[in-house]
Amino acid sequence: MHAMRVRRYGDPHYVTSHEQFKANCREAALRYKQSRPDVYKKLFNRHEHRVIAEQMLGRPLLRGEIVHHKDGNKHNNSPGNLEVMTQSEHMKHHHAEMTEARIKKHGR
Repeated sequence: MHAMRVRRYGDPHYVTSHEQFKANCREAALRYKQSRPDVYKKLFNRHEHRVIAEQMLGRPLLRGEIVHHKDGNKHNNSPGNLEVMTQSEHMKHHHAEMTEARIKKHGR
């Protein structure tokens, strides 16, 4: 690639319009992801909170294990804010909140 750029353009650091287009797309995608507070951060193509929880436990998460954010902030992935629980424990934890929200929305 380097030699081809030197032959073609005379400059080994020449950036083609296609490469600039790809770089612009990457930057726009990163800005979009960072601007959405409802989206989990990713680390090496995996949800960051799951990677941190696995490091805390010293083992991979088992099937059916959920990582709960104690303060409700999806972007706060500090180990003190994360708690590993089963799906049923997680539902029991959030059941009161979900019932309250349903009553508020539908009036029942």
